[in-house]
Amino acid sequence: PNLNQEELKKAISWEAEQYVPIPINEVRLDWQILGDSTTAGKVEVLLVAAPINLVNYYLNVLKGVGLVPVSVETEITAVARALVQRVEGAPVTMVISIGASTTDLSIVKGSRISFTRSIGTGGLALARGVAQELGFETDQAIEYMKTYGLDPTSLEGKVMQAIKPVFDIIVNEIKRSLAYYSNRHPESAVKRVVVTGGTAKLPGLVVYLAEALGLEVQIGDPWEGISMPSNIAKKLEEDATSYAVAVGLALKQL
Repeated sequence: PNLNQEELKKAISWEAEQYVPIPINEVRLDWQILGDSTTAGKVEVLLVAAPINLVNYYLNVLKGVGLVPVSVETEITAVARALVQRVEGAPVTMVISIGASTTDLSIVKGSRISFTRSIGTGGLALARGVAQELGFETDQAIEYMKTYGLDPTSLEGKVMQAIKPVFDIIVNEIKRSLAYYSNRHPESAVKRVVVTGGTAKLPGLVVYLAEALGLEVQIGDPWEGISMPSNIAKKLEEDATSYAVAVGLALKQL
């Protein structure tokens, strides 16, 4: 508190070294002041860090096809904008984006992201669990996972039992994140969970998460409130969870 911009920049860069797992001189940092902390005399800061080589890679791809990049942001930031931040009156919401390699979390209160975290387990780890348990090749395991998922009534629950040990790693980390946030923000408990990403459509996933977390869980719809021709809408709705990042980026300047 009471620091000028230059002092604040130095203080945040120093603090960031405790949380960023790679050298600070190898990342691009950005931050946003969220407000006063529950600890007297301190403020809460939302910190974003991305490897410089990764940022430069994407910038070069865009420039290579003749596009002019105006900003770069993390996937979970765009997803939160698409699924929660533009919804007026939305309750405090945890967004869970289950990708191929990672599961990204954010907690959104009103129009502000109050918490983010990335878990190093995603859909491919679930598929490997199925492949190992049932003796499948990875491609076949992915198809079985998409077809039977976490439904205990399908295929005698064999696929669910193969997925469960790995998926429970994700669930336990989600619980830890919810507990951490609740401890720091007891006045604004998370009321619901919105799930997105390619793995979000696994049969039984919503029910499993709802029972494990004790919260309302729903699949995120990035097309909610967006008008389009009916023939296009039907096609896009089939893979809605795959468009959350793109929709969130498109909404950034609106």
